Amino acid sequence: MASSNSSVKVNPYSLASSDALPQIDEPLKRKAKQAATKLAAGGSVVGSISKKLQTMGIDASNAEAIALDAVMTRSRFERLQGVGIVGFGMCVVFAGYLLSFVFIRRIPLAIAITGLFFVMLGFSRIFHRSKIHRPGPRPRKMQ
Repeated sequence: MASSNSSVKVNPYSLASSDALPQIDEPLKRKAKQAATKLAAGGSVVGSISKKLQTMGIDASNAEAIALDAVMTRSRFERLQGVGIVGFGMCVVFAGYLLSFVFIRRIPLAIAITGLFFVMLGFSRIFHRSKIHRPGPRPRKMQ
């Protein structure tokens, strides 16, 4: 008895697996990844990077995958920078504390507040979220 695969439901909004993506040649793929990385570093979002890659001759699914990878890599890099800034800020706050044993109030307080500024700046970089729209059902237009 042969069974059919018609009973298997496929979510139309799920991304295709990386195995199902059409193959593109390596030089074009490398060039597309470089362009996507450059655009992501400039602050572009997935949609605009994908459109740019499609104008280079890459199909929509590969362009979307490359753009998403570039934006996620950039956001990870910025989070790591945020961790470094928080560490630097904590060191400055600690230096202000150590200076409180040598100086009277003003200089250590100013240095500690400067360190807290760096800590807050670092936390804002760590917790900043890139808006990556996940595919899902689209809302109906109001008539």
